Amino acid sequence: REALQAPVDALQVQVWAAEARVTEAQQEQTKQLAQHQEEASKAEHARLRDAEDHEAKLEAAFGQLRTEVLAQAQPPKPIIRNKPTSPRKTRTFSPRSSLSLEPVLEG
Repeated sequence: REALQAPVDALQVQVWAAEARVTEAQQEQTKQLAQHQEEASKAEHARLRDAEDHEAKLEAAFGQLRTEVLAQAQPPKPIIRNKPTSPRKTRTFSPRSSLSLEPVLEG
């Protein structure tokens, strides 16, 4: 039995070493994944910040352009109605009879 114990012990040491390597590899993989996620998050934040900066620049340019266009715009022309050369004749109804609605020209 003791003759077999030495090879079994040697195999157990190899198993422990293999388990340690697996654990180390898993930890390294987890560390790299966390690093990649952090980098991706930073890149996404940078893209969002760039997009917000670009949007702000576009809004400022639009505001400037609007100001320039409004400054160059001509004021609306007043509506000129044809003015009568003589006073208008208005129609009124004679108060002589409440039933008679004959128009009477005044003027």
